[in-house]
Amino acid sequence: MNAHRYGLDRATASRASRSSGAADARHHPLRSSTFCLRRLSCGEVDAEQLQHLIRVSRQPNVSLRVIPLAGGLHRGNMTSGTFTILEFEGGAEPSIVYSDSLTGALYLDKPAEVATYGEAWDIMENPALTEAQSRKLMASIAEELT
Repeated sequence: MNAHRYGLDRATASRASRSSGAADARHHPLRSSTFCLRRLSCGEVDAEQLQHLIRVSRQPNVSLRVIPLAGGLHRGNMTSGTFTILEFEGGAEPSIVYSDSLTGALYLDKPAEVATYGEAWDIMENPALTEAQSRKLMASIAEELT
């Protein structure tokens, strides 16, 4: 199963580091670089969280890429929050979009809905830094926070 996630928080990073209960799950989060700059607590804790994401991103089933501010606004900015596209290997099941919100979750399975989120993913993925560039950016910001 491939899981494309737009947005990554501490819980997501933790789930990704444990392979989210599925040994063959692949995680491909994209995240705006503003998440690196947003202060959630003291600088040391924020730096530790970035270092944790760097470690998680080195796992073979995780591909964490950051969308730089220079990437501008993209269709992902217009979504109501994070979303995951679940694609099942071999087409055994149809793809599903999972969208998380403040008051609950939404599952979309109509082909047109899944295609709309797929297009948004493609648009967001284009300006994203490579995995190595993303790790370098996160490490640089973590260093500034300590």
